[in-house]
Amino acid sequence: NPLAEVVIARGPGFTPAAPARQLARDLACLPQFLARRDDVVIVPEAPAPDFLASLRSAGFEGPEFVVAPEGTRLDEALRHRKLGGLRPWAWAPDSQARLAPLFDQVTGDAAGPAGGFHAALAVLYSKAWRARFLEEIHAELAQVFPALCPAGVIGRAVADLPGALGAIEAFRAQGFHRLVVKQGLGLAGANAIRLWEPELLETQRRWMAESLEAGQTLVVEPWLERLADFSVQFERTDDGLRRVGFTDRFNDHRGQFLANAASPGFERRPPARVVRAVKSWPDAPGILRRVYD
Repeated sequence: NPLAEVVIARGPGFTPAAPARQLARDLACLPQFLARRDDVVIVPEAPAPDFLASLRSAGFEGPEFVVAPEGTRLDEALRHRKLGGLRPWAWAPDSQARLAPLFDQVTGDAAGPAGGFHAALAVLYSKAWRARFLEEIHAELAQVFPALCPAGVIGRAVADLPGALGAIEAFRAQGFHRLVVKQGLGLAGANAIRLWEPELLETQRRWMAESLEAGQTLVVEPWLERLADFSVQFERTDDGLRRVGFTDRFNDHRGQFLANAASPGFERRPPARVVRAVKSWPDAPGILRRVYD
């Protein structure tokens, strides 16, 4: 369910367009590369035999596949099986509903049904929450990370049009002409507009008004010059957060997501491209590790 954020934003009535549904089908096999031999990967249609044969010839022992198109009850497809855990692409209302018939079959995984989607978690997907969180921890983080952005460029979350217009005016008064306005819940940089013109356009004003009327929070922030993008993944455990690793991240000139890449040693250090971009910092890899620790 790669559209988890949109489902959370728009509710159970959201119906993805045909290209988005095709994207989900195209990506359905990817969890096989995260699975172990005894795992089951649920897919809407069986992978091509030639494709699986090519993986086996390369030495990859894949998991078992269970074909269960959308609308199929998963407890019928996996009848009488004891399951160690459930791992959807993302816990969201759609995966919660789809996997609910299997909850009684899970025998020993705290990250299964008990760790599934809860409505209170929806806020964690929101860019508005992230902006407020950065504001809260900024003073503490700046002591560890002297290269952190100034507090004045942190995005401002707004809930109405006067608030959005005020945030735009305030940033431009600071000398930031190029701005970006993002919906709080969006997908890979697509739910945003860039304010690069000398004056606010009527189409931009209308986009903000319609987003706000639809219940979205907006985040207004300066458009900063990009040196390098990267991502850090953490996993929540009973002992707190564990850093899984760093990935290189590629976005286009509009900030929309293109791809991720993992480099050797990704679990220990940031991508070399990121380190090169900040080579003026003494011990850049060490600084970045300490920041996320």
